[in-house]
Amino acid sequence: GCRFCLFSDTNFYNPSLFYKSQDDLVYYLYNSDNDFSFPFITVKYFLKIKNDNIGNKFVLRGKNWESPTSSIIDIKSGNPIKNFSSGGVWTCIDVSIDERDSNISLVLENTSKEQILLEVNTARNNDFVFNYEQAELYKKKFGSEKWAKIVDGKVSIGMTKEMCEVSWGKPQYINKTITANKSSEQWVYSDNYLYFDKGILTAMQ
Repeated sequence: GCRFCLFSDTNFYNPSLFYKSQDDLVYYLYNSDNDFSFPFITVKYFLKIKNDNIGNKFVLRGKNWESPTSSIIDIKSGNPIKNFSSGGVWTCIDVSIDERDSNISLVLENTSKEQILLEVNTARNNDFVFNYEQAELYKKKFGSEKWAKIVDGKVSIGMTKEMCEVSWGKPQYINKTITANKSSEQWVYSDNYLYFDKGILTAMQ
């Protein structure tokens, strides 16, 4: 059968949970209604995450994915990261289980040997990081100047719709206006509006 490793005992308050030991076996009654509190992970999946990520590089966007009001902490020293700016390149050197919330996290290291934890799902979220290879493709396509703004979460007049989407993500709404001579679009974000004429950003508010 599947091999499991226990990674949390914080969510064990569950009426469907029971244990029965027989030599080195542990039995668990799984209830799909409480999938969020399932306190195990298969060893095979954990090893796959390690194999898929160790050695990968990530370009950070300078946003704290843990809390916007606190600093990212160096897990080696316990001190705040000195330089957590956008554009920093970090390499995955290991995969761990974060003891704070029991999530599978990548251990990232920079050239200063500082180390941080990046939860696996967050590593797939371009709001916080870019895969290094994808970032290099964007940089080549958009140019270094515009790419630096995009990584920093900025947009500027003259950017294409693709550039703005990479920088800010998909808009909440798109309003299109079509006349005899042209078509224009208004992209609506929570607190901002972008205006495009023939695919080029011409105004914002």
